[in-house]
Amino acid sequence: MHNFLTFDLEEYFHVSAYADRVDQRDWDSFPSRVAESTDRILEPSSIRITAWPHLCTSWVAEKKPEIVRRVADAGHEIACH
Repeated sequence: MHNFLTFDLEEYFHVSAYADRVDQRDWDSFPSRVAESTDRILEPSSIRITAWPHLCTSWVAEKKPEIVRRVADAGHEIACH
């Protein structure tokens, strides 16, 4: 049996639940939390994950390319859906 666990690489303000309150043009004005959250996931482990950039793939890749690189350098797969 294989178990799969994926994580979305996105900011808290990217979620659709805030879409009616958070304008995409304002995303740069919010404090970023994606690096800290990603670092917690990447703490030394024998588990390999597929990290799914969801909704904000281009935003995270453009604004925080070092995060995407850290995930890849840790041996995890980067994908989008």
